[in-house]
Amino acid sequence: MLNLAVWFGRHVMFAEISEWRGAGLRLLIPDIASLDMTTLILSVAALLAIFRFRLGMLKVLGGGALLGMLASFF
Repeated sequence: MLNLAVWFGRHVMFAEISEWRGAGLRLLIPDIASLDMTTLILSVAALLAIFRFRLGMLKVLGGGALLGMLASFF
């Protein structure tokens, strides 16, 4: 589950992800220049709301959805 969350988070926060292959490994490396700052700010705010202020999951999801819609309009 954590792997799936990291995979989705990486693809949502970064517009470009390059692939590196070598020594039998395949690594997906995000391009720092393609970072979406709005998504990063909303993610940090959600983490603070959950772990620092102990808000419930539904409140955080609702607030994140509302802030995400407002951010997309502006």
